[in-house]
Amino acid sequence: MNDNGMRVNMSDIGDKLKNARKANGMTIEDIEKITKIQRRYLYAIEENQFDQLPGDFYVRAFIKQYAQVVGLNGKELLDEYHKEVPEATPEKYVENSIDNKSQEVRKTTNNKKGLWKQYIPIAAAIIAFFVTVCLIYLIYAHFISNTNQKSINQVDNVTVKSSNEESQKKKKQRVKHKKKATSDIKLEKLSDTLYKVKKMGNKRTLVVKTGSTAVFARIFIDGRSVWHGVLNADDAHQVKIPHNVGNVTVFFANTSSAELIIGGKKLNITNKTMPNAARTITFLFAHKNAVKTNEKNLVKNKESETKQAEQNKTNNQADTKNENINKQENKNTTPQNKQPVQHSQQNETNKQNQQRDQGQAAGGNSR
Repeated sequence: MNDNGMRVNMSDIGDKLKNARKANGMTIEDIEKITKIQRRYLYAIEENQFDQLPGDFYVRAFIKQYAQVVGLNGKELLDEYHKEVPEATPEKYVENSIDNKSQEVRKTTNNKKGLWKQYIPIAAAIIAFFVTVCLIYLIYAHFISNTNQKSINQVDNVTVKSSNEESQKKKKQRVKHKKKATSDIKLEKLSDTLYKVKKMGNKRTLVVKTGSTAVFARIFIDGRSVWHGVLNADDAHQVKIPHNVGNVTVFFANTSSAELIIGGKKLNITNKTMPNAARTITFLFAHKNAVKTNEKNLVKNKESETKQAEQNKTNNQADTKNENINKQENKNTTPQNKQPVQHSQQNETNKQNQQRDQGQAAGGNSR
């Protein structure tokens, strides 16, 4: 219920904000740290209990801040529900706060002026005392320095050479240290969010930084979450990358004010089209153990292929042997099958001969 007695139907906004927060893996405490909005108001926004907020002006302002943190466009969200959301009148809150406390402020200011008048003489006496002590010390130090200047010069002449040598040694050590700390990382960009680390170097660090606004981030090493949290404005967090790592993944709730530095090399990870949207950056590492593992897999594959070829050869020989046996059996059974046919043909021929002989005999008798 707003100040004008209108009931605001904003259930969809509360659900959208809550779902976006959970999708980014953020808690109410994370939103509270970034926006500085009390968690009871955040819960009220998610539960659509907008009558618990101070007023219509704060409803719009809090919703816009909440949406920006979870990667939504607060202005578009409010424009979508502009009919249900009443126009804010922030002037009355300012006037009320000033009018109610103007008299108390005047009284407090007058009381402070009276106190300053009472303590001015005491403060002046204390300042004069310290100034006198400083002058005496400076004069004494001047005379002492003049008497000891000659002895100091003699000592300086002796120690100049040694100090120069030590300074040169320190410079060499610093140069060596810088050479060791410098990064010779080599990256291959596979896409806007995917990189292949060909060479890491000695500086095995991953740094997540923020600019003018706070950002929620999460870091995974080989699929295991090693850190997550909210980085305030102008803040940074560093993670050491172990040796023999397979992959490193960094999740950002938004990239509008985020920076990523790996091995001393800064990468441009900002999503130019949607800077407030969430983004995940992945790094793939090519180390010696991974190459050895691939070689072992190749050897295993070759061995398995050889075994399979030998098995296929054995099966083919067995099939050939079975075919030869079947052919031999077929040859042995063929004469037996042909013998009845030959007998039937012989019988038919004998019958024809007998009929012919009978015919000839009958013809002779008739003559």
